Amino acid sequence: MRTRQIHELDFPICSDIFNEAFNDLHRAFGFDEDVVADDDSWLVKPLAHFLATDPQGGLIATDDEGDVAFASSFLRDGYWFLAFLFVRPRAQGRGIGRSLLRQLLPDRDEIALASMMESFQATATGL
Repeated sequence: MRTRQIHELDFPICSDIFNEAFNDLHRAFGFDEDVVADDDSWLVKPLAHFLATDPQGGLIATDDEGDVAFASSFLRDGYWFLAFLFVRPRAQGRGIGRSLLRQLLPDRDEIALASMMESFQATATGL
């Protein structure tokens, strides 16, 4: 696995990863009505803002088959927030999400860490 910083040209890749992972998870739990379309306009806006304000806070992971995961975070004063962390279903369970998270976590103890996740997603709540 390789990682790189997110750039503006990566927004469609992030959207594709998000849609695939989100839809797979929701279908697995029987939430077909929650499946999202390929309209990435809602995702591009925060990703662009985070890239402009925290360019080191976004990463994409790639394996031999292509881009498989992305994570985006931001840091404000003493507060760090994980905004997005999504892994394609074919690459889940290989430690890629955990690796992205470790790379993005601040290394100062006085920073408060936060995120939000869907309560039925055990892997996310386990982070």
